[in-house]
Amino acid sequence: MKLHDVAARQGFMWIRGAFGVLARQPLGFAGLFTACFLALMFIGMIPIAGLMMFATMPVAALLFMIATRRALDGLPVFPGTFAELKGAGRARLIALLKLGLACGAAMLAILWIGDAIDGGALEALQQYAGSTEEIAKHLAEPTLQAGMLTRLCLMALLSIPAWHAPALVFWGDQSWLRALFFSSYACWRNKGAFIVYAFGWISVWVLMAAVIAILLSLFQSAAMVVIVLPLTLAFWTAVGASLYFTFADCFGPDDPAAPAPVA
Repeated sequence: MKLHDVAARQGFMWIRGAFGVLARQPLGFAGLFTACFLALMFIGMIPIAGLMMFATMPVAALLFMIATRRALDGLPVFPGTFAELKGAGRARLIALLKLGLACGAAMLAILWIGDAIDGGALEALQQYAGSTEEIAKHLAEPTLQAGMLTRLCLMALLSIPAWHAPALVFWGDQSWLRALFFSSYACWRNKGAFIVYAFGWISVWVLMAAVIAILLSLFQSAAMVVIVLPLTLAFWTAVGASLYFTFADCFGPDDPAAPAPVA
């Protein structure tokens, strides 16, 4: 596959494309998101399932990429996306498994580093049932803030090699190590578009948070189930639907005259 240079303004187009494709098959994407969410919840119930849960995230990202491409081609998103992934072949599925295990191990290492910095304060806070004032006091502790910042920075760094890697394995037939390398290179080479893309989603989230705050003040607890939860799920589904556009713009076939593996 050939790497393309992408203009910075294309980052906004990736977000626009996500909402456009989501409008084509909203129920199909909702079904895909629900299936992935329930699968992660089931894995989370298994003892010592941290590695397994994190290892499935590259596959979940790939499922949304496949779903977006199917929607663009006019094919049903759910459950055809799972059938298409299953038909990838043994070699590619093994490469995806190795990629998932590598990403899962990296995530566990990041969490371990964060715990070492804050002394396990974040984990203790998650189980804390004190008042809002006491929780705010704990959140202001320097060690906890340092641990949270370290986790966020390291996760952001991990997302760079992992961003295109599942798609490069699936459509580009690359090994998991080669996919991690070229994903990093593509993100760096098109960093302008990805910066615009990131700020675009942050802007959407801030706007949505403001709407949620207004709804909560007007309808209180009733808005949480009826409006707030669907809005939050729709946001993350749209983020998933946008992943394919980032890959399709950054990569193409080696032969310009050949049919593109991504459209």
